Amino acid sequence: MSHNEPTGYAHDPYAPGARPVPPPGYGHLGPAPGPAPYAPPQGYQQASPYGPQQGYQSPYGPPVPGQVVLQPVYVGVPAKSWTVALVLCLLLGVFGAHRFYTGHVGLGVLYLFTGGLFGIGALVDLILIIVDNYRDSHGRPLQH
Repeated sequence: MSHNEPTGYAHDPYAPGARPVPPPGYGHLGPAPGPAPYAPPQGYQQASPYGPQQGYQSPYGPPVPGQVVLQPVYVGVPAKSWTVALVLCLLLGVFGAHRFYTGHVGLGVLYLFTGGLFGIGALVDLILIIVDNYRDSHGRPLQH
């Protein structure tokens, strides 16, 4: 290296294609030689990211024709009555009585302290019960 040459350059820094030389201990500039360290080995076949393998039935997909689909059975837990839930919601909905009856104890306490979510929650629940879209705490529809 001559006295006129700036430090860090192997040759004239203003010459076309001139690249800086890194300080000692910092490796080289440019792409690493050889294959990338994160690349899969040669011949490795990755699974398709677009879905399950051929022949595999997803447990969340529609049931196969003839397949028996089991529903949970709640032994000892009686089904809740649609009529009782409707009357409780009409008379004591702002206190959450229908929520306690159907097993939604946490929401029942919330309704109790907020006046049925300021009446809006009780009204929504009343509509859900009337249109038969209200469920008990086990996810079962109310019995007529």
